[in-house]
Amino acid sequence: MTVEVNSSELTREDQELMDKFFKDNQLFYGPDPDLMRNHGLQARTSEEERILEGEFDAHKANMCRGRILAALDETHTMVEQMGVAPGAKWGDIVTSIFTAKGDMASTGTHGLVPFASVVGYPIRFILKYWADDPTVGVRDGDAFIHNDSRYGNIHNTDQSMMMPVYWEGKLVCWVSSTIHEGENGAIEPGGMPSIAESKYDEGLKMSPFRVAENKELRRDLVTFLQNSVRDPKLQLADMKVKLHVAIRLRERVLSVIEEFGVDYLIGTMRKSLEDTEVMVRNRIAELPDGTYRMNSFLDGTLRENLISKVPMAVIIKGDRMIWSFKGAAPQYNNRSINVVGASFKTCLATGLSVWVWPDLPKNQASFAPIEVEYDDNSLVNSSVEAPNAMSLLPVFRAFSLPIVTMAKAQY
Repeated sequence: MTVEVNSSELTREDQELMDKFFKDNQLFYGPDPDLMRNHGLQARTSEEERILEGEFDAHKANMCRGRILAALDETHTMVEQMGVAPGAKWGDIVTSIFTAKGDMASTGTHGLVPFASVVGYPIRFILKYWADDPTVGVRDGDAFIHNDSRYGNIHNTDQSMMMPVYWEGKLVCWVSSTIHEGENGAIEPGGMPSIAESKYDEGLKMSPFRVAENKELRRDLVTFLQNSVRDPKLQLADMKVKLHVAIRLRERVLSVIEEFGVDYLIGTMRKSLEDTEVMVRNRIAELPDGTYRMNSFLDGTLRENLISKVPMAVIIKGDRMIWSFKGAAPQYNNRSINVVGASFKTCLATGLSVWVWPDLPKNQASFAPIEVEYDDNSLVNSSVEAPNAMSLLPVFRAFSLPIVTMAKAQY
């Protein structure tokens, strides 16, 4: 029997009751398309508005920024020296700081920028779905872990630890630590299975969840994760490393607040982001209007020789710039060389900030003004069902394509 409900006939109370029912009984909290599509900055909060519209000393903010950068460099060194995974030794790591709403405010002078940028997506997911959930929540001393690229990561072998930072009971920012781990329980050892033919061959698929409380790892969850991989010692050791690095970064942030005040921490992060966005828009406006194109091709899937097109067009009009990847090869439903669109964008941002405008601050705003277009279910914007463990193949194009296309525009 089917019952049809005309929503226009519902009273406001009935509508609220029905909305609450659907919210409380959601079947599955999968990746949120709205969150994953948005690589721009969140709107100013009322607190950020108050701070920046008041008397905000730029010299004091610069000193505050310097303390934050020093803390990020210190904790990067901690990961590098304490991390057990080979990726920690060759530099596949990063530590970063985010605003309370999840905008990536800064990495240090070392580390992989895309590793930092993608962590903003799971932080926003936590804030949207877990912060007000009575069974989860977000509290001081918590730490969350994730690795699934569909919620925000490059590929599943990377594991991130995220910790909220509170001051006088109020959430003021987030800190994170990421390591490319050498093992995640995939169909092949090593975490990047070239033979994966579905996402279920890729090993751990951790949506963002709390793995530590009161700055202590939950041993039941650690055991579950250890039981899901080939190297339980590695899993435990690097979870400890990421947690204690986050704790150290949290301590450094609190010391910055004690020295400069909480308004300067919040204001400095927001001011840096907004200034960077203005700087990028100004640079775009200086470029000649037009369309600049480049075609590139992958020549294999790691299983067979196969040509796959990855084109890029840069479209400039005034201070508006669009990077278009329409016409890219369709996704491979049974090969692991696809990449999630949000991950692809963070790697494009790296190509921009490292090779095109290397003097830009390494934060989310360096790419926020740039619009990105691509086809759904394509090699560079794959669906949630497509495997992407070896996303590095199109990702490497994301690092290099901006160099060529933007060189044409600047010439």
